[in-house]
Amino acid sequence: MARDGEAAGDVSRAREGGVQSVERVLDILEFLSRSEEELGIGEIGDATGLAAGTAHRLLATLSSTSTTWTSGWTSPTKVRTTL
Repeated sequence: MARDGEAAGDVSRAREGGVQSVERVLDILEFLSRSEEELGIGEIGDATGLAAGTAHRLLATLSSTSTTWTSGWTSPTKVRTTL
């Protein structure tokens, strides 16, 4: 899967017809679902290949829909899935 810093052409080759942000959110949710612990944004970014800022923005959206729980947005933030 194409990640931050890769060429736009790599994205289309990675998953033809896919929506990159949806793919990234699904990667985050899959990773969170395998963990029994609360995880930091950096850990989530590292595990999914996302920059911390990208992971933060996607997690903020998930949090606003009650899909994830966060300990707050100050450092160190801890996240877990509510699914």
